[in-house]
Amino acid sequence: MPAEFPEALRWAMSRAGMGVNKLAREVGLSKSTIRNWLKGHDRPTSKERIERIEEALGLSPGALTSRVRRWEVKDTGVYKEGATGRLAEIGSTSCAWPPRPGTESLWPTFPPRNARP
Repeated sequence: MPAEFPEALRWAMSRAGMGVNKLAREVGLSKSTIRNWLKGHDRPTSKERIERIEEALGLSPGALTSRVRRWEVKDTGVYKEGATGRLAEIGSTSCAWPPRPGTESLWPTFPPRNARP
């Protein structure tokens, strides 16, 4: 199975003999949503949707969700931004936005983009 989500989805649909229209009907998504995923124009925002697609295509759990960059684990050990809009904490490495009250001074400040020197 290809490593990237759009190619993996296309491969799985081809293997199952299922087109965009049929898959959309079976999992309750719009055809345009699935087309946008296939083109790489958008990424899934819900693991539950991908799990329904995995089931409809006869894939093992996690076969597609592991290929969505939103939920993958980077080499640094920190999760990329996920559906919650926060970065997950792993071990001693953590990062969250906005900063917790009282820690604002620890974050660097930058001049506005349109500021003139």
